[in-house]
Amino acid sequence: MAVTGGGGFIGHALLVDQAARGHRVRSLDVRHPAPLPEGIAAVVERTDGSILDAAALARTFAGARTVFHLASAHLEVRQGEAYYRSVNVDGTRCVIEAAAAAGVARIVHVSTVGVYGLMHGRPFDENSPTAPTIAYERTKLEAEGVARSGAARHGIELVVVRPSWVYGPGCGRTRKLFDTVRKGRFLMVGDGQTRRDSIYIDDCLAGLDLCARHAKAPSETFILASGEAPSLRELVAAVAESQGVPAPRLRAPVAPMWLLGLGLEIAFKLAGKDAPFSRRSLKFFTNATVFDSGKIRSVLGFAPAVTWREGILKTSAALGRS
Repeated sequence: MAVTGGGGFIGHALLVDQAARGHRVRSLDVRHPAPLPEGIAAVVERTDGSILDAAALARTFAGARTVFHLASAHLEVRQGEAYYRSVNVDGTRCVIEAAAAAGVARIVHVSTVGVYGLMHGRPFDENSPTAPTIAYERTKLEAEGVARSGAARHGIELVVVRPSWVYGPGCGRTRKLFDTVRKGRFLMVGDGQTRRDSIYIDDCLAGLDLCARHAKAPSETFILASGEAPSLRELVAAVAESQGVPAPRLRAPVAPMWLLGLGLEIAFKLAGKDAPFSRRSLKFFTNATVFDSGKIRSVLGFAPAVTWREGILKTSAALGRS
C-alpha cells in the first residue's frame, strides 16, 4: 500500500487507518510534520520527497498493489496557475507512470468537489456539469483526465474520489474554526444561510478504503459526502454549543470582505507570503455545497457512521484533550 500526500490531514489519517487495518504502508510527501501513534510507526515508511521526483516515486511504489494519490497543491494562495498545473497535473502524470512501472494494480485518485465550481444549493452528483473557477479546481479537474487516460493506457484500475469538506481532529482548518468560535472571534460573512455538506474524517477514511478494495469501484467516480448540509449558522452554533460558549454574533457583508481579500492577496504576495484571508476564503461562506451521495452508497454500500452534529461533538472532545 502506498500513499502520496501522507503528510497532510487526510493523508496522515489514512496512513494510520490503513496500518491499523493490517497493511504495510509507504508514504511520500514533501513534509511529514505529525508523529505516528505508538505501534503504527513500525509498519509505515515515510519518505520526504515530491511526486515530480521519479526516483522517490519508484521507491515509494515498489511492491505496492494499491496507491492512494492525495498529494496536491491546494492552499498556496500566492502561487499562479503554472505552479498548480506543475504539481496537480504533471505530478499526477508522474504518479501514473511510476505506478505502471511498479506494477501497481489500482490507484485511488483523490480529487475534490471543487471541480464543480460555484454551487447554489441544488444537489450535485457525479454527472453534474463541472465549471471550476480557480487554479486549484481547474488543475484538479485536469488531473482527473490525466489519471483516467494514463490508467487506461497502462491497464491500471482507477477510482476517482471527490470528497466534500473533510473535517475532524488533526485538521488545522478545523481547529482554527473551533478556536475562533470559542474565543468569540468568528466573523460570519453574509447571512449564514449558505448550506455546507461535509464528511467526518473517519467516514472519509472508510469511504477511501472501500474504493481501494471493492470489486465494483474501478472505472468509477464517486462523491464522498455525508448527504447532510446544515446552514453555516447551524454549523457554527453547534460548534459554539459543543464548547460551552455563545453562538457567534459578528457579521459582515460579502462585498467589503471580497475587497479586503483582494487587498490582502496583493499585499502578502508582494511579501512572498500566503494571505491569511483571501477571495478564495469567501467560498466557505458563499458557495452552497449540497451533494447527492447516492452513487457510492448504492454501488459500494458506503454509509456514513457519523452525523454532522456527532462529528462536531467528537471533534470538540478531541480538541479539548489536545
